[in-house]
Amino acid sequence: MLTEIEAKYRLDEPEALRRRLADCRATRVDYVFEINRLFDSPDGALRSAGSGLRVRVSRSPGDPRVNAATVTFKGPREAAALKIREEIETGVADPDEMLLILRRLGFQEIATYEKKRETWKLNACEICLDELPVLGCYCEIEGPDEQTVLAVGELLGLRPDNLTQDTYPGLIARRGRKNAEGRRTLLFDETT
Repeated sequence: MLTEIEAKYRLDEPEALRRRLADCRATRVDYVFEINRLFDSPDGALRSAGSGLRVRVSRSPGDPRVNAATVTFKGPREAAALKIREEIETGVADPDEMLLILRRLGFQEIATYEKKRETWKLNACEICLDELPVLGCYCEIEGPDEQTVLAVGELLGLRPDNLTQDTYPGLIARRGRKNAEGRRTLLFDETT
């Protein structure tokens, strides 16, 4: 079983964090544009159980070709200061076929959201700077244990009062637009 251990911070000044990452000699790994599709059963059983099912497609900004696609299951969160939960993820060769498989299994797409993600590595942690339409910028730090994750957050000057328990699916459910199919969306072209 794989466990995700993550801290999420609301960012007021993403440029200040980029400078701090450079000052700390963090390694910039990637910059991608993501389309995330969330699925649930018609009765909402996954969300009711605190779980999630996502298909994510990543590509270089401005390039229509897919860089990577994954399907991810996230289990219920543990009671902890940080987000700790089971996470099972695997690559997908053809995301359209994966979407079709999930629909044939009876899952419904309940939300779609876009995100610009810049990924860095520092002290055994992955640091993601995320920009989402309407919601703004966030920093996620994922690492091997709570102590390491919090230490990296402190090293980067992230304030504990900006630590949030919000998840992107939760934020999308509250702030996303409802489209004609009843699915929540948060897309960059909707904000222009």
